[in-house]
Amino acid sequence: MFIPNILPARSILTLLAVAVLPLQAALANPEGAIESVTVVQGTDTTSLLVPGGFAEDAKIFNDRVFLYKNTNNAPFLIGADYIQLMNVARDDNPFEVQVTLDSTDTTFSAVDMYVLIDIRVDTAGKMAWLSNDGWTNLTSGKPTSELIATNETEIHHFNLWHQRFGAPASGPWVVSTFQQNDSTSRNMYGIVAVAVPEPSAVIMLLMAAPLLLRRRRQQ
Repeated sequence: MFIPNILPARSILTLLAVAVLPLQAALANPEGAIESVTVVQGTDTTSLLVPGGFAEDAKIFNDRVFLYKNTNNAPFLIGADYIQLMNVARDDNPFEVQVTLDSTDTTFSAVDMYVLIDIRVDTAGKMAWLSNDGWTNLTSGKPTSELIATNETEIHHFNLWHQRFGAPASGPWVVSTFQQNDSTSRNMYGIVAVAVPEPSAVIMLLMAAPLLLRRRRQQ
């Protein structure tokens, strides 16, 4: 009885499945991007780094009991490192947060940084540094039902600003954010960081798999 070359093909698929596991883990486990955070300018300098803690009902600020809601609207942030700033820092000017990213981790060479900003804030005014420094509003014009929110009695919502930062050739890997200071009671912003997995040979293996299987079937 003729038995086709199934075992070799299965062996290839098994090897590919095993090889891809680390990449899958990196994609599903985005924490570990932030090494430390320091408020270097401002009156309210207390901050808290929460490794891998961004999730539904995660605390938003270091000095309030407000919680994040509707985080499923941005599932790529779930499990990421995030920073709790002081909500009273919303009026500080000057204000600067220095986020030091982990330059020793070789599993990623870029980090997607996100700033969550109360949609009531005039980002064209005191926060013009966002657009000037290359940040992009990913949720501009979206209905509030598609935005991350707070659990306050009067629910408020956040726009999601994004920028990708590559690792420097040398020296510390630092990203700075600055003042909100729109002189209102609107909520302070939040910061989230997601490590971008380093491209690997796994991708090449997956691309080559159909060709390898086709050659096996033709033999």
